[in-house]
Amino acid sequence: MPDTDPEVAEIVCGWPKARARTVVLFSVALTLLGASTASSQVFFRDQFDSPASLAQYTVIGEQFISFFPPPLHTVEATNGQLKIQTAAVFPNGSGNPPVLLGSALLMGQNTTFGSGFSSTLSSNSGLVSWAFNVANQDGSFNNGFDFVLASTHLNPRTAGAKGYSLAGGGLVGNRMMVRRFDSGLNIGSAIIIDLTNGLAPLPQAGSFRITFNPTNSEWKLLGTYGTSFQEPTGVTELLGTGFDALYASQDLPFWGFGGHTTGTDVFDNVTVSIIPEPGSAEFLLAGTLMMFAVAFRWQSLGQRRPKRPSER
Repeated sequence: MPDTDPEVAEIVCGWPKARARTVVLFSVALTLLGASTASSQVFFRDQFDSPASLAQYTVIGEQFISFFPPPLHTVEATNGQLKIQTAAVFPNGSGNPPVLLGSALLMGQNTTFGSGFSSTLSSNSGLVSWAFNVANQDGSFNNGFDFVLASTHLNPRTAGAKGYSLAGGGLVGNRMMVRRFDSGLNIGSAIIIDLTNGLAPLPQAGSFRITFNPTNSEWKLLGTYGTSFQEPTGVTELLGTGFDALYASQDLPFWGFGGHTTGTDVFDNVTVSIIPEPGSAEFLLAGTLMMFAVAFRWQSLGQRRPKRPSER
């Protein structure tokens, strides 16, 4: 019977057993790391597949003190997307002031998200993530859009409302801003992230994700532009960062999104989730397995059998 080399007997599917064990450990560790970063707990998602999805929002339209025109906005879920259209009217005749501009905000309550989500941003166990698709088209005036991340008031345009939002569209050029508002959505705001080269009007379409880290109060804006929407929860390109914690420890139970001035706004795939932080159990377990894999491989290399005289 021929002498069988012990190392040949250690081959498993073309790999030495020590190396095979190492590969298994690395694979498990990487799987856990991927799961802890990619998997998130989704608390809300709306793909606007049906007009019935609009029933979960309170639509807040334009409001005027001295004029009472017919609604200057329409809101509909069509073709799997939310479409908001706004218009303008001159109550004293065309070209004569004032001009009344349309507006529509779809507002909801994050207190309905269930166990695991806190309306006090700093109390959440991981990154708070708001992801969405948006596109806009100007009308007779520059169209604008807002994504209200968190607010003290159901109507964030109310004087005294505080919170955080993303604004775009109706600013100078294609500017976009993540900002804190201190006395109504467009009053007394502080800019957290300022993006001068933001989303342009249609045919450009944007896919964005905004995150808040309750550990250090860091805000991030991630996104991508193109001629079609991408899955917004998967965007990774960092567009800007900033820090603000002024209202993060306050109860901010309302959130929403909408358009204003004149033109069309389109939203889709609106998602709110919590993403585990690097200090979570999944990260710690994956890191431990990584260390074991490295140590095991190092040990196996140090215990390789010496060559026999016949092999020298």
